[in-house]
Amino acid sequence: TRTSAPKESPDGYYPIDSILSYRYVFRRAHGLRWMVDTEYLVRWWGYPPEDDSWEPHRHFDRPSAREMIRCWIQSPKFHASPVRYV
Repeated sequence: TRTSAPKESPDGYYPIDSILSYRYVFRRAHGLRWMVDTEYLVRWWGYPPEDDSWEPHRHFDRPSAREMIRCWIQSPKFHASPVRYV
């Protein structure tokens, strides 16, 4: 259980504790075209596991978040997690 409420950073972002998994999501773009998005399962700093959420790659727009993805992709956890398609 959480002892205190997580703090939103001054610039409006919540800190990430860890990236747990990833998946590819197929979305209809325009007409018959399909687009593939990568989403990451995020554990939020200070939140319990039931608050983990799937976040699209485009939400990782800060350099620190992009670095976290880069490090995770290079880790054994990335290579051990199965690819999911939604």
